[in-house]
Amino acid sequence: DMTMPGMTGDRLIHEVHQLHPDLPVILCTGHSDRIPKHNIADLGIAAVLNKPVELNTLALAVRQVLDRGRAKK
Repeated sequence: DMTMPGMTGDRLIHEVHQLHPDLPVILCTGHSDRIPKHNIADLGIAAVLNKPVELNTLALAVRQVLDRGRAKK
């Protein structure tokens, strides 16, 4: 999320990728306008979902991201 207390989502992504650079990230937010579209790939965001997110939409995004990771190997 982009509006967590103490840290924004893009900062969290940066911190996580310092520990696990290949970890795919799905950003779920109601504030996707806070991240310029050209920064999405630069931040290593695999998918962006706008809140509210339906369970089937989340499940599909997770499946697609996992499949992309598997295809790279």
